[in-house]
Amino acid sequence: MKAPGQHRLGSAVIGWLVLPMVLALLWGQPKDGRAFAWCLGNGALGMLAAAVAIVVHELAHAVVALLLRLELGGVWIGIGPELGRRRVRGVEVIVHAIPTAGWVVAVSRSRRWLRTRVWWMTLAGPAANLAIALPLLSWLASTGRNVAHVEFSSGLAWWLVLAATNLGVGALNLFPFGTSDGARLLSGLFGRIDADTIVGVAHLWGAERAQCRGQLGQADADLAIARPLLPALGYLCDHTAALVALERGEVETAVRSLRALRDRPEVPAALQSTLQNNLAWALLMRGHADDRVEALALSAAALAAHPRLSAPHGTRGAALIAAGRAVDGLPHCQRALAGATTDRARAANHAWIAIAHAQLGDLTAARASLAEALRLQPDHPLVARVEAAIAEASARDRGRVGIEGRAAAAVAGGE
Repeated sequence: MKAPGQHRLGSAVIGWLVLPMVLALLWGQPKDGRAFAWCLGNGALGMLAAAVAIVVHELAHAVVALLLRLELGGVWIGIGPELGRRRVRGVEVIVHAIPTAGWVVAVSRSRRWLRTRVWWMTLAGPAANLAIALPLLSWLASTGRNVAHVEFSSGLAWWLVLAATNLGVGALNLFPFGTSDGARLLSGLFGRIDADTIVGVAHLWGAERAQCRGQLGQADADLAIARPLLPALGYLCDHTAALVALERGEVETAVRSLRALRDRPEVPAALQSTLQNNLAWALLMRGHADDRVEALALSAAALAAHPRLSAPHGTRGAALIAAGRAVDGLPHCQRALAGATTDRARAANHAWIAIAHAQLGDLTAARASLAEALRLQPDHPLVARVEAAIAEASARDRGRVGIEGRAAAAVAGGE
């Protein structure tokens, strides 16, 4: 679930730094220089405890969603610079540097008990935080210590901050405002949920996954269900349809659709970089010499927007290789190959790597990469282009050998 406002960075600074200072004055902490150290120490513990609380909160949402047969689209932890991402059983988990927010996206293809399943998934996050906080606070109270005077250096300090942070995250999430869990819980009890959007997005994601696997008939079927359910997200359906057309070999259709999508006002800025990347790829698959300059510009913009993703690296590498810059493009394609998650993506990267090796005159490496591409996807449309590049490199090699042989014979004759 999208994190409410109390997890934002500004609120976190107030909670971790300002609030401890106020408590230090109210609760009689030392008024000398030790008070500053006390505040900083508890602030640092608060940051660590907040990270634990956010992870617990979002994982509780995710686990209960899976138990209730909801489909997870992704789990995001934190805000700010991205530290890493990994696919765990098909679910993309992204971790950011500042642990002040979290987000879990869950959908369902079935409307059966949908309101109930979503309600319990929503409750799971704050319930997990409270399940940690309340026993810890009970245990701390049983120690007989005055928690208002626990020193930062005390062994109880970590458990106190962890309990307080989880209590705050759980309780504030239950407060019904904005997009908090509490507001969603009340809506689930007394309002209505947007079942059309939940089901429509599930089928849209299904179409995207089917397209990546090459199951184009299934992708068409999912798109046919998603379109009428998502009138406000028609551009996403059109985007996926363009990628399906590209996989079918209908390159001109894909290029026209992607160009048209860039000009539609309802397309958010966040999707523009993805459109740039996919349009660059479509232009490269079309293979016209006039498209190379545009593909280079589009792929550079997409990579600048998402430098950590493997797909923009693959497109950038392909654009550079298509422009004859194999030395520059090869590292990008190798990085994309390392991050590829489907055989089709791996086959495409192997194909461009083979073309790069052919440009560089390394025919052994080019043939090895071509063999990998054929193993992964024998009918990949780039195979013919790779074979042509290898044939051209072989012809250049034979020509060079012939010239060297004639030169050597001329020298021998002169002697």
